[in-house]
Amino acid sequence: MQRKGISIWEQHLERLVLVGAVIFFVVFTAMQFLRAPNSVELSSEGTVKPGEVDELLRDKAVALRARLAPEAGPELDIPNRARVSDEFENALAASVSPDDGVTPSHRRVVIVGEFDVRLDVEYVEPEIPAPTQVVVEQYFDALADEVVSAHPELQERFPEVPYDLTWMTAAAVFDIKAVRDEYGKTGPDGESPIPVNWFYNNIHVFDVEVEREERAGDEWTNLVKLDPLPGQITLRDRLEGEVDSALRNELIAYLGEPGAQNAILRPDFFATRNEAWSPPDPRFGGEVAGMTDDEREALRLRKRLARTTADRDRLFEKHAELGGSMDR
Repeated sequence: MQRKGISIWEQHLERLVLVGAVIFFVVFTAMQFLRAPNSVELSSEGTVKPGEVDELLRDKAVALRARLAPEAGPELDIPNRARVSDEFENALAASVSPDDGVTPSHRRVVIVGEFDVRLDVEYVEPEIPAPTQVVVEQYFDALADEVVSAHPELQERFPEVPYDLTWMTAAAVFDIKAVRDEYGKTGPDGESPIPVNWFYNNIHVFDVEVEREERAGDEWTNLVKLDPLPGQITLRDRLEGEVDSALRNELIAYLGEPGAQNAILRPDFFATRNEAWSPPDPRFGGEVAGMTDDEREALRLRKRLARTTADRDRLFEKHAELGGSMDR
């Protein structure tokens, strides 16, 4: 029976809602059994259903525990490399000469003697400039006792105390730059300059010879070449005879060591009781006629300052030779 004033939809609305809910529940329940709506997609495992999650987690845990175990091996695949020693031994046994032949020189060769072979090239003969600002100073002092005891030559010269002596020291200026310029010049007849690699673009002094003459009336006579002082560093004995390239390189390497070249150029005198000796400075020269007392005093003070500075520099060099360091 239809109620008056109420439409048929309003009368059956509750039944329609109930029927729709029942249909939705039936469909949802069927989908749980017929399909897998809760499945997820994993990049490494593909589609994973809810029932498979526990087993998958268990497998991952077992694999992780195996990787963390102390006896687990590295994950990286280390390839087997060839033995480096084989390559090294092959290179060691191979020839060091180039594969291609060396191009011969087209310059004319002159054979001199039995073995001496040289290129027909003439090199300039440099004119070494003489030292300048030569100065000689005289000293009075006594040798230290330990110096005489250390050198038999001095014991013969000074058999008993006192060990008083008088000596002179000569000094001069040697222009290294002028020598380099001479090496680089072309000779007057077209001679080639000295190649730079012959002297390493540097000047090395292997020995300094000091000669002494006596004044007899108006002439100088009795020329004598002085021997090095006992205990003085010298290369003179090694320079006697033929000097080959091996010895040359050895001596140049020695002169490159700290203090070696300075010991040849400016050797120290023996230790004396009053320490009166210091190398003369050619920059100041000596007294000249007509000097006033003030000029003589100023010259004396300049020399004293120069000697003190030179003594300080020698101490620094000796300290450096012993491996020490000191701020100047």
